[in-house]
Amino acid sequence: MLRFSIIMPVKNAARTVKEAVDSFCAQDWPEKELLVVDGGSVDGTLAILAAYANNPNICVIREADNSATEGLARGAARSKGDLIGLLMADDA
Repeated sequence: MLRFSIIMPVKNAARTVKEAVDSFCAQDWPEKELLVVDGGSVDGTLAILAAYANNPNICVIREADNSATEGLARGAARSKGDLIGLLMADDA
């Protein structure tokens, strides 16, 4: 079975990130991971993501960056999936 890695670059996305992560969690594919790459949020995004700390399919990576593209590259480098997808923090 294929494993999907979904990368979500975020920065100051407290308003929308919960809905986006919940949409990932709602998917019924058993082999999946979400790599949330936070580029230096200061608005409460990390507090929202902390609620998912016990979910083995979600990994939060905290590293300041200069762009969403850097976040995508960092997530891709750590992904374990056969296929990589993108989920923006304001998508569901």
